[in-house]
Amino acid sequence: MRTFEIDWLALADWEKRGRLFGELSVFDAGGFPGVAMEYRPRGIDWSRLRTLWLRLPPHPHLLQAIEPLGEDGVRLAYAAIDWDGRTELTAVRCAGWAMQIADAFRMIVSEVREADLPHFGNPIAYCDIGGAMRLAFRPPNPAAIGPRDERQLVFVIGSLLRSMMRTAPPPMHTVLATCTHPTAESRYRSLSLLVQTCRHELAIDQAVRAGGLLAAWQHAERGMGFLAMNDPEHAHAEFIAALRYDDYKGLARWGCDSALRRRQEARRWERPGSFA
Repeated sequence: MRTFEIDWLALADWEKRGRLFGELSVFDAGGFPGVAMEYRPRGIDWSRLRTLWLRLPPHPHLLQAIEPLGEDGVRLAYAAIDWDGRTELTAVRCAGWAMQIADAFRMIVSEVREADLPHFGNPIAYCDIGGAMRLAFRPPNPAAIGPRDERQLVFVIGSLLRSMMRTAPPPMHTVLATCTHPTAESRYRSLSLLVQTCRHELAIDQAVRAGGLLAAWQHAERGMGFLAMNDPEHAHAEFIAALRYDDYKGLARWGCDSALRRRQEARRWERPGSFA
């Protein structure tokens, strides 16, 4: 199937969203409109985790927390999640996911105190329609001892990835087994070593979105959010911006076409007698 023939909005259909997510809304993104999604994890009080999450700087593979929502929720910047979860699992993709999640945790380690790391010990990962990982967090399990160093975070990452697949494709099954080894000294000693191992084993140059790839994705993803909000004007502007880059052109062209069709349909209904 050609990229342009994919119904991208069907993959990210908000009606199929996970149970932790609520409604979409528009927010002020520094003088420009943006789309946010409600996130309300159920369980114990997570106020400290929410505060820490809100303080984190943006990361391409971390769902960005924008503002608190009531007593128990948070607004996240819209992400075009593949709610069907049909992404083909290959060894390269699995390694890329490990690298993306590990890089997000490297940022977290650099931003929070060691004493606060356990709050991030119960992550949940979603695959977006571009095939990349997007990390969110649930309240920590009160019965578990949360991670306090990088070897323990490596275990968290390995356990998370194992929970997302029946069997990891080789050689990633060995990598994940090392991540989750019951003896801490037998795991990768750092998040960077996990990233380096994945890069070496699968000959991956770069898995973390950056540069033009990231810019194209961010415009296209914002366009997807505006389409989900039935705002073809802002959606079209974002997809046009995405077309300036070399990546995600199939998605951007599809988005431009979809936004124009919606805009034309809206104008047709606005004309007197158009529905006669």
